[in-house]
Amino acid sequence: MAVRKGLTREIIIEKAMALVIENGYDGLSMRSLAKELGIKAASLYNHIQSTDDLKAEISMRIVDEFFTVQEQAIKDKSPEEAIMALAHAYRKLAKEKHNVYDIAIALPTAEDAALYEKRKSFFYITMEVVGKFAITEEQKRFWQRALRVSMHGFVSLEKAGYFTNSVIDTEKSYDFIIMNIINGLKQAEQENKKL
Repeated sequence: MAVRKGLTREIIIEKAMALVIENGYDGLSMRSLAKELGIKAASLYNHIQSTDDLKAEISMRIVDEFFTVQEQAIKDKSPEEAIMALAHAYRKLAKEKHNVYDIAIALPTAEDAALYEKRKSFFYITMEVVGKFAITEEQKRFWQRALRVSMHGFVSLEKAGYFTNSVIDTEKSYDFIIMNIINGLKQAEQENKKL
């Protein structure tokens, strides 16, 4: 097999991302990637240091993509609209790109320091939306955690096959949960104004 002319790090990473989106990290190896590119696995090392290097790069891009989609969803929205828009963007991404979502969720345990820092942009966008309410810093931390847990918990259960035989509409259930968070934030804001 000849080394393909024009092969670049960017082409390799894009193909690796496609494999990850399709099969998750379990389906990614230098051998499977080389086969997809029509080259020998050894040729990849001219552009990529290691599988870990490749996975870190893919993870960085996944975080960037998730952050960008969520940031666009909340842009120029009122506090209530921003939370609902974020929740829907989050769920849509998790459903459409479930392998990628699994990787993004696993990032808090990443040993790579740069990747660990990068993932903050993905997770702390929830802090931005709850921060639109006039609540204390401690309340922001509690509410951003409640929002993250609610979104992730619902998505995880849905992915596992729950809610399929329910007489209650799944969309309405999700909105109900998010609206309760919004109402809780509004109540906390009102209580703080009385102090």
